[in-house]
Amino acid sequence: PGHGDTSVDSHLNLPVVNKTAAELSKMEWVPFKAAIDAGADSVMVAHILFPKIDPDAPASFSKVIIGQQLRGKLGFRGVVITDSMAMGAIAKNYDIEDASVRSVEAGSDIILVSFGYETVKKIEQALLASVKSGRIPESRIDESVTRILTLKRKYGLSDRALAVPKIKDLNAEIRSWRKAVG
Repeated sequence: PGHGDTSVDSHLNLPVVNKTAAELSKMEWVPFKAAIDAGADSVMVAHILFPKIDPDAPASFSKVIIGQQLRGKLGFRGVVITDSMAMGAIAKNYDIEDASVRSVEAGSDIILVSFGYETVKKIEQALLASVKSGRIPESRIDESVTRILTLKRKYGLSDRALAVPKIKDLNAEIRSWRKAVG
């Protein structure tokens, strides 16, 4: 919620929105609630700091916003995806690995990282270490895995590779569509 009230691009730095939860519920959370009520499968949380709600964490790893508001008050049971942890809002202000761990603790299911194989590996290692140490309970990971697999099943997605069509056949099919359309 709240990107409409930002003047800072979260790709570059961390936006701050000084609104209360009550203020957000009157405007910014209205479309989220409508989407949830309509059966939205997933929600992306933004990198915005709401100091009147959680002064210690932006929405993307806030237990208050993800846990209490989104999952609690709004009743969202689907997949929560972060915006990219490699964006300036996080990379310039927080440790990316710790922010990712905190996001999973808060209730995120998928941590998005838009670039940087080494960054992905560091996040993966931080998450694994957090589970091994008990910081993140295995049951928390199980919740995310269940949500993700449920979503994949709903849309017929699997880990099997898709068949790659022969270009010649694909072009012939496109030509036949063009002829049919005129």
